[in-house]
Amino acid sequence: MKIINYYEKQKQVSWKRISFHLASTITFLIAASAMAQPRPDIVWSTNAHSHNVESLSFSSDSCLLASGGHDFYVKLWSLTNFSLVRTFVTAYDGGYQGGVTAVAISPDSQLIGAGDDNEYNYGWQISDGTRLWYGGVGIVKSVAFSPDSALFATGRSMPGKITIRDIKAGELLPFPEIENGINAVRFSPDGKYLVSGYYNRPYIASLWSMSDYSLVRDFIGHSFIVTALDISPDGTLLATTSWDGTTRLWRMADGTNVCILDGGGEKESVKFSPDGKLLVQSCSKGDINFWRVSDGKLLLTYSNLTAGAIAVSPDGKYFAYGGWSN
Repeated sequence: MKIINYYEKQKQVSWKRISFHLASTITFLIAASAMAQPRPDIVWSTNAHSHNVESLSFSSDSCLLASGGHDFYVKLWSLTNFSLVRTFVTAYDGGYQGGVTAVAISPDSQLIGAGDDNEYNYGWQISDGTRLWYGGVGIVKSVAFSPDSALFATGRSMPGKITIRDIKAGELLPFPEIENGINAVRFSPDGKYLVSGYYNRPYIASLWSMSDYSLVRDFIGHSFIVTALDISPDGTLLATTSWDGTTRLWRMADGTNVCILDGGGEKESVKFSPDGKLLVQSCSKGDINFWRVSDGKLLLTYSNLTAGAIAVSPDGKYFAYGGWSN
């Protein structure tokens, strides 16, 4: 593992090909000075996964990082000493395993939730690794906890479906059926809404009320798959990114498209900085872009990092990226 230097401390994950195996490297960026430097200063990295790192999630206190790999494992890392805390394995009772496609740490840092391409989602207790639930049908593309850690949402692409689990009750909420593949889900910071992004036509994002599970509005503008989304910390802006080569900023209150960011190449992931002033975006060609939200200016690009998954620590000190090699 290594670590990196950039504008407001951040972290990274990259990959190397070893023989016929893809070894994942989780890398962290340490905040620094050089906005114009061609590559980030790596603080820490690891080749702990044997296949693509598909998803990353920081704990709310920025002390833990979870990485989900296509090697069937979720790994939990301590960022105080860069050690492996625990490994969680995706396998349901029949013993079949799926590559991890999405991972999230609950806001209270008590749980880890994940989804895989073998059509299952899982929840574990961080303290002792106990599996609390598993279930579902459909390839999971995204997972998210509600701000109070009470609910766990999954977005499924095949067949298209959003499921929301009441963790304490152990029950699924009566969320509407959706005739479209779901690539991304995210709760608003106040927990009143859920936003979903779609895999199939129409290539839109939708805002749902959590009070009655009704559709509030759609965000219409992308011309291809919506791959990821994020909501600003103050809940006023939605960022969606797409394989149409653009990232769009929307006003949550009325659905207005306020800005289009076009850095070239299909977009894979997007995250707001904790202060909401920056947008971090990864592209399929491996670049990471840093945009200023206020005016849509591209501030910095790190090229050819083989980055797909990205995450930004809540304390603003690190960003992490994970990916693959060609």
